[in-house]
Amino acid sequence: MHTNLMLALVAAPALIAAAPTNPIALAAQQHLSARVWELGLDRDHSFALKNIHEDEAGGSHVRLNQSYNGVPVYQGEAIVHYKNGAVTGLTDALVRGLKLSTNPTLTASEALASAHTALAPKGEYNGAPTAELVVARVDVPVKIGRNGEEITAQRAVLAYHVHAELENGAEETRHMDYLVNAHTGAILKSWSTLETGKPGGGSTGGIPGTAATGTGKSQYSGTVSLDTTLAT
Repeated sequence: MHTNLMLALVAAPALIAAAPTNPIALAAQQHLSARVWELGLDRDHSFALKNIHEDEAGGSHVRLNQSYNGVPVYQGEAIVHYKNGAVTGLTDALVRGLKLSTNPTLTASEALASAHTALAPKGEYNGAPTAELVVARVDVPVKIGRNGEEITAQRAVLAYHVHAELENGAEETRHMDYLVNAHTGAILKSWSTLETGKPGGGSTGGIPGTAATGTGKSQYSGTVSLDTTLAT
């Protein structure tokens, strides 16, 4: 048995919606919590501060992560925009329609073992891989079409988000992420997070790297772009 199967779990920071000490952050959290029904969510959802960005025009943009029954929602987030102490807009990439148990069948160590088998490393890891329990929406097969093609639909699942890094030379220089089903251990999705581009360019992975952008729905401006890498 490969020695790396005995992986030490590095606990990911818990995204508990504790009250931020920054007054604007606290106000943003309360703004979202008071509008969960309006946002198409319910009281099972909460919000945790991710970061605050101050722009040159004096505006503040508070980014919050979405949680469901205390479990982080993968890629679920919202940005509350402020200026002069007042809310000027809301941009969201929130995940809606969640109705599932957040009690996993597998442990984080078992999810790490599934990802390890899928990655099949030849050398040692560059630090212990991490696993975080998340709620995610993924494409799952629902039926076979008339021509034999697999038809998929998005479903919410409980999964472990695993991140692993190998830096053992050109052949083994890989940074991989996995979504591992928290009940079956199946790999739901995998992608490279190895950044090979410069700021302003993309990466070679399945999910963009240093210049990643997404879209969200603004309360006042319709669909707008989201800088998904402004997280540090």
